[in-house]
Amino acid sequence: MLFPPLRFLAWLVLALLPATAGRAAEFEGSYPSTDAYINARESERTKYYNDASYEQAIAASLRGYARAVELGSIEHRMLFLRHLTFDNWLLGNTENALEHGLQLLRLAESAGAVANRSRAHRYLSQIFQTLKDYRRAERHARDALAAAEEANHPALRAFARECLGLCAMASGDFDVARRELAAALAYWKSQGATVTGFVVRREQGDLALAQGDLEGALAIYEEVVTLSAPGRNPLSNARALRRMATVLRRLGRPAEAMARLEQARPLVARVGGHLLRLEYFSELALVHEALGEFAPALAAERTALEARDAMAGAQARVQAAEAESRVDLEQKQQAIDRLAREAATRAADLRARDAELARTRTIRTAVIFAAATAVTALAVVLLAQRARLHARRLALEETRRAQVLAEDAGVLKSRLLAVASHDLKGPLRAVLRSVDALDRSAADPAAVAATAHVLRGQTQGMADLVRDLLDLGAIESGAVAIRKTDFDLVPLVASVVARHAPRAAEKRQVLQFAPPVGTGLAFRGDSARLAQAIDNLVDNAVKYTPVGGVVRVAVERRDAHFGVTVSDSGPGLGPDDLARMFQPFQRLSAEPTAGESSTGLGLHITRDFVGRHDGTVEVDTAPGRGTTFTVLLPAPPAAPVALAAAGTAT
Repeated sequence: MLFPPLRFLAWLVLALLPATAGRAAEFEGSYPSTDAYINARESERTKYYNDASYEQAIAASLRGYARAVELGSIEHRMLFLRHLTFDNWLLGNTENALEHGLQLLRLAESAGAVANRSRAHRYLSQIFQTLKDYRRAERHARDALAAAEEANHPALRAFARECLGLCAMASGDFDVARRELAAALAYWKSQGATVTGFVVRREQGDLALAQGDLEGALAIYEEVVTLSAPGRNPLSNARALRRMATVLRRLGRPAEAMARLEQARPLVARVGGHLLRLEYFSELALVHEALGEFAPALAAERTALEARDAMAGAQARVQAAEAESRVDLEQKQQAIDRLAREAATRAADLRARDAELARTRTIRTAVIFAAATAVTALAVVLLAQRARLHARRLALEETRRAQVLAEDAGVLKSRLLAVASHDLKGPLRAVLRSVDALDRSAADPAAVAATAHVLRGQTQGMADLVRDLLDLGAIESGAVAIRKTDFDLVPLVASVVARHAPRAAEKRQVLQFAPPVGTGLAFRGDSARLAQAIDNLVDNAVKYTPVGGVVRVAVERRDAHFGVTVSDSGPGLGPDDLARMFQPFQRLSAEPTAGESSTGLGLHITRDFVGRHDGTVEVDTAPGRGTTFTVLLPAPPAAPVALAAAGTAT
């Protein structure tokens, strides 16, 4: 729906998760302490983690880490740094997760803790995968495997191979991904690790989904849901059911997808958590849309937006809490330094009393020592004060940044809902009037056919509006998914032209299509996104060309580019229009010639989709002489061969 980054999160971030509730306790282990406070914080963090309450889990880990620093326990500092790294990553705070992961790696290397070094590299690999820095992600995954081999730790070796498989899947090397995931799964099965085994098996389903094998992915998810125990692992089961719904929807079986979502609903309610609610209601909105249920779809999308805002708020609170924790640690360190200085002074006094026979020499030494101590103390105080002010300034900046992000999300949501409510009002009223007309003229076939034609046009207009709003949401959030295939550009453009032929005929327009002479134009890209971009241009040309006018669409090769040209005989555009034509929600000076509606989003979406293919959109226009838009796409260097309109996804 409005925020496809949620779909990206559902496939990439969650597909990369190497742990679910209960999984860390199964093989990662913990370190019981003689300190009751540390044990209580570890138990508290485990409880919140299993409940998917990551914000509270992070707060418990921060308190435990502070206690470990006081006790000087490197082992427990590493334990809570592991928790802070992983839980911040789950909450989406990649910056905090990266900071804690690097701190864990440095501490493990200085302490010679090989197992924790492997864990730190694995966490960093997962974080860099989330940031889509696959080169660093693979490097850390290989370092994790090397450390696991050095520690002779089979479980960490399996975790590292699983991480390598996820890196390979994210970068498109599916053979390596298949091999590494299979090796990890074999180990967990040999150990009877059912929870971890189901996670890896689910990731194999994600691999099948990434390769376009929807039926294979569906079978694997079904296996995971059937064999795993919902009572023991409700979070993993809820995600597996949600992924099954995604596959069923993509297979064109939305009713079955809805049934799976209904099956997952009590699990989502039981587990809670902003991220899980975000995934679930985003998919629910898509399934409602596929079923043609637009009002429930908008309601589900609103719930997803609320979960997203709540998650952003939780992230901001965690960042503020971590900043406060750092300040507390600095204050405690200052107290330790002060006690050390006091102890040094007492020792100096004792030495002075014990050296009465060498009083002059002792006094001179004491004066020098006191002066050095005073200078050191002053330097420490100044540095500590500076560090504390810097930490507070960073905390304030993070809080302001989080507030700005939340306000921007609210503005975008309000704009989208306002446009949807305004532009859907007219078509919905027309649909209601058409339904009333059907009731009155049920016995008149000609009247029924005419009313059905009106209904079809109004419904298509509403569908186009919803599509534009969805695409704008994806563009504004920076997460438009581009799925590249090999296809022929000529039949793709021809199909777009054919779609608009009936409407052009209604307006008695001449709609011409001029394909290139010779072979087709082989191109690699997202055929659906490019078709939508060209569809927006042809739709505008028909919309703004007067009755009896001419619309011409041509496809040709221009040196190192493929060109798609859409020309109309409409009123043309002026300088003011050119300055703002590619901005969202901009209605230009030209008016539709048959009362059609316009959202002011089409050109903005077109330029974004073309730009994601390294292409450009050029415009040639002037008032009174029509408008010509030209889409230029980079042509491959090799001579093309004739291809089918749809290629094989990779």
